[in-house]
Amino acid sequence: MLLRNPVNVMLFNLPRMIEGYQSLTALHGLLSDPDAAPYQGGRRVPPPGTLALQGASFQYDDRLVLHDVDLAIRSGVVTALVGANGSGKSTILNLLLGFYRPCAGRVLADGVPYDEVDIRELRRCFGIVPQEPILISGTVVDNLLYGLADVAQDEIAQALELADAADLVASLPAGLATEVGDGGVFLSGGQRQRIALARALLRSPRVLLLDEPTDHLDERSTARVLANLRTLPSRPAVLLISHRPETAGHADVTFHLEAGRIVAVEPAPAGGGQAPAAGR
Repeated sequence: MLLRNPVNVMLFNLPRMIEGYQSLTALHGLLSDPDAAPYQGGRRVPPPGTLALQGASFQYDDRLVLHDVDLAIRSGVVTALVGANGSGKSTILNLLLGFYRPCAGRVLADGVPYDEVDIRELRRCFGIVPQEPILISGTVVDNLLYGLADVAQDEIAQALELADAADLVASLPAGLATEVGDGGVFLSGGQRQRIALARALLRSPRVLLLDEPTDHLDERSTARVLANLRTLPSRPAVLLISHRPETAGHADVTFHLEAGRIVAVEPAPAGGGQAPAAGR
C-alpha cells in the first residue's frame, strides 16, 4: 500500500522520462559532433554590406525545394522576398543565417563564401524578428536587454522609437517594468512583435531580417518602422519576408518566389525607393 502511489506516479511519468532522455541524447550528439554545423570556417569579416545567394539550390531528403536562386540584400536597401506559403522563403532565411548549406551554389558575405567565414561571429551582425517572436517570462526591459549588458537608457529609448514601440511601452501599466508573462502571454501579437523588433534594433544590426512582419503589424506601422530605419546614419540591410504581395510596396527591391524559383525581380515604383534595383 505504501508503494502503490509512488509506483503509479513513476509509471505515469515514464513516457515523459523516455522522451526527455531521447531529447538529451540528441542534443548531446549535436553539441559533440564537430561536423554537425554546416560551416566550419574561421575567417572574421567586417560587418557585411551585402549578403548573397549565387545559384543556390537546396533539397530536403530527395525533394528539391530551391532551384538555382540568385538573391542579394545590400546595406541601406530594403529588400522584399514575396511568395506563397511553401514557396521556399524560410529555406532562404535559414541559408542566409548559415543554418542550412546549399546542395549547389554558394552563400556569400561581401563576396566571401560562408565556407571561409566564422559563422557565429557573422551572426552577431544579424537582427532577426521571427514570425512568432519569443519572449521570456519577465518584464519588458528584461526582454529588451536579454543577452546584453551596460545599455544606456537613451539607447533603449531610441530602439523603442525606431520600432514604433515607445507609445506602446508608455501605455503599459508599469512601462518598461511591466510583466509580459511566459512567452509574452500578457501582450497581443502586435505588441510582442514591436518589443522583439526593438530588441533586435538595440543590437545595432548590420542585417535585419523580418519574417512576416505584416502578420501582426498593419501596413501603416510597417511603413513607419521602415521610414525610421531609413533615417539611421548607418542604415542596415533589411529583408522583408512575406506571403503578401502588398509588402512589395514598402521595399526598394522585390524578389518574387514561386515553387523555389525567383520568377521576377522588381524595383520600387518611381519615388518609392532610394536604392538601385538588384537583378538575378
